[in-house]
Amino acid sequence: MTTLPTNNWNSPKNVNSSETQEKPFSHRQRNKEIADWDKENDKALGLIQMERSTWNGLKKAFATPTATAVFNNFQKLLAIKVSETNTLVQK
Repeated sequence: MTTLPTNNWNSPKNVNSSETQEKPFSHRQRNKEIADWDKENDKALGLIQMERSTWNGLKKAFATPTATAVFNNFQKLLAIKVSETNTLVQK
């Protein structure tokens, strides 16, 4: 004779309990939920697009050095003096 293992899990809830019963379906409520979701989705998309355009503007303004900045950095490089006692490591 085979013995079945005992169950260590809770039995399912009563299908007639109020916890498992769904509320009556309302088309008006569902349409309102969809409209609210669409409104919030549009807000999120607007923020994403605004942030993207702001980021692109910052990247365009600051990512590429101007000719003046390149020239100034080149002059600083030429002005470095190296001797046997003076290293390039900053103290």
